[in-house]
Amino acid sequence: MTGLPTWREEPIARGHDRSPGGHLPVGAVERCMRAAASVGGTALFIDARDADAARWYARYGAVPLDDRPLSLIIPYVEFNRVRIAAGLPPI
Repeated sequence: MTGLPTWREEPIARGHDRSPGGHLPVGAVERCMRAAASVGGTALFIDARDADAARWYARYGAVPLDDRPLSLIIPYVEFNRVRIAAGLPPI
């Protein structure tokens, strides 16, 4: 890793494509971002269960690591960019 402070998103329940509205688990990301504002952090580190899950997370701006395609990272700045594009306020 880069040595930057990050938070980790553990794999969520099976059927990631059947989550309410097919959305990234926003509540978990929001909690991580609020904690990062207090203790530091710049991104969310995601362990995808499989290639399908990795592609699903990538739809929301997560980027796979070059040497570990099932490990992805989404900078909080990117998460807020996606929220703003959807007409939602940034966190």
